[in-house]
Amino acid sequence: MNDVPINEPPLAVVVVPVFGRSEMLKGNMTVLLGDLPDGVCVVLVDDCSRPPVADVTGLVPILADPRVILLRHDSNRGPGAARNTALAWCRDAGVGLIVLLDSDCRVESGFVARHIELHRRHPDVACIGGAIQGEGRGLAARLDGIMSWFTSIPGTTGRRIDEPLHLPTTNMSLKLLRLPETADVFDPNLRTGEDVALIKTLRRRGETVMFFPEPVVHHSDREDFRSFLDHQMRWAFHTYPVRFGYARPRRIFRAFLFAGFLLALPAFALYASWLNMTPWLARDKRYAAYWPAVLLVFVLKGVGVLVGIIDPGRALYPSAAAKEPAT
Repeated sequence: MNDVPINEPPLAVVVVPVFGRSEMLKGNMTVLLGDLPDGVCVVLVDDCSRPPVADVTGLVPILADPRVILLRHDSNRGPGAARNTALAWCRDAGVGLIVLLDSDCRVESGFVARHIELHRRHPDVACIGGAIQGEGRGLAARLDGIMSWFTSIPGTTGRRIDEPLHLPTTNMSLKLLRLPETADVFDPNLRTGEDVALIKTLRRRGETVMFFPEPVVHHSDREDFRSFLDHQMRWAFHTYPVRFGYARPRRIFRAFLFAGFLLALPAFALYASWLNMTPWLARDKRYAAYWPAVLLVFVLKGVGVLVGIIDPGRALYPSAAAKEPAT
């Protein structure tokens, strides 16, 4: 196990935030390391798991691999902060290309090599996303995949990703030199939506974001409705803070925004469900059977957006919410 920068700058670094999920991490890392190109290493950031990742017996052989760097937080700070810690290490090590991966994903052969190849072919693109194949049993998992990965469908065409769409960090790579020169590339205050905020920042800087159908990762989707709906609502809560900011929550502005969005909620649900379902229907018309359920969930998410406008702190970690000025 390494916990200090290595002598030679890696060609690329795979960044994996970790909070628990030790068995899943073990399986995923075994596959990833078995296919890792020369000159590439993996930075694991243990976000205060209990027990610590370093103390999990099954992970000892993986952590002993010289290509694995283990960093650790003393407190649970969230995936955005974990990625920032890894990016700081990468800057110090002189790394140019970052590949982001979640601990609950299984990669296919050639995962890292494909990301590297895409960046070589597209030197002016700051952010590239690959495809995500949701996996899980039951209707909840099916809906989770349909609503979470509609911008990252395997087998679809490569394309530029423009507003209002974004790409998830579940399968993403970034050129470090094209990222903001700040310690917090990912907003560490957001519980969810730090990827949306990053894409928004990149577009504001004039950078290009693209999707390609390869490489593919397989994600373990949520199989019970409570977890699925909790996840969808957390994403609804962050809509206001990500789109309008949270450092100075203007009450009058939020009151007008609340009233306007309340009136527009049916239109929002229809538009969002159409945006979500269109790429799936282009793949297979039978996905139309899921549209009523997706529409209903977007109505619920619209309510979540309203809650987030009233109380932006719901989208933030407690330390950040406590700092909000009452204006």
